[in-house]
Parts: sequence; structure tokens; C-alpha cells
Amino acid sequence: ILNFKLSLLDSTQPWVTKQSSEYVLAGQSRDWILPVNTEYPTPPSGDTLQLFAQTDAGDFEAEVLIAP
Repeated sequence: ILNFKLSLLDSTQPWVTKQSSEYVLAGQSRDWILPVNTEYPTPPSGDTLQLFAQTDAGDFEAEVLIAP
């Protein structure tokens, strides 16, 4: 994963953008600590974010649900 951004579904601006150079294989997982402050407050549980990521195998998009 070269970089990714998370956006609220109704927003044109990313909630957070992260540069990365992590190698994650299929079936693996990876955690990232994201900045949470007054400029980037944590979205409420149950909200859905749009994930866009760039990888060496191509770009992908997915919806991510914030768990309670």
C-alpha cells in the first residue's frame, strides 16, 4: 500500500490521508494509527467511510464501516 485516504461518504475532501509503504499480502491485515484531533475528529460509530488506496498492483476503493 503506497498511500490511502479515507473520506466521509458525503464529503469531497478526505477525512485523513496517509502515506505508507507497507506490504500487505492477501489474507493479512495491518493497523494504522490515524490522527484524531479537533481538525480530524473521529466519525461516529455506524458511519461509513470511503477508502481509496494506491498499491503496486493498482488502485482500489471500498466502503469501511466504523464499528461501535
